[in-house]
Amino acid sequence: MSDLPVRVSLIERMEFLGMVQRMIARGISRENVGEIFGYTPESWTALLTADRDLSNAIETGEMDANARVERALYESAVGARTREVVAEKGRPVSVKIRDNPPNVQACIYILKNRDPDRWRDMVDVRITLRDRMETAHKSGAKR
Repeated sequence: MSDLPVRVSLIERMEFLGMVQRMIARGISRENVGEIFGYTPESWTALLTADRDLSNAIETGEMDANARVERALYESAVGARTREVVAEKGRPVSVKIRDNPPNVQACIYILKNRDPDRWRDMVDVRITLRDRMETAHKSGAKR
């Protein structure tokens, strides 16, 4: 395990790595995380290269963020029931349940990517012997 530029305790280091992972998982870019902690772009890049634990925390955060997006896309595609807590004066007073219908565009996107052989946009091109002969004749005439 490599050290951060300033020596810190193991607990502080683990807290730092956890914060970085959570920030990345919530959609903050690698560059912005470094900026938030006061690193220049060059020093942040050097630290990422030198510190495998920090790189792993960022990669894990990115995987978490991607998983959330995948779940949201899937729920959008199939439709989902959501709950919304209604609050008055800062206190919950009721829960609204809403049924969101399936999103056709999300369905198409998922199907095209999960099973492209069956769902890609296809163009059926048929070339007959006559077409090939005409093409050969035209290319021979240009010479």
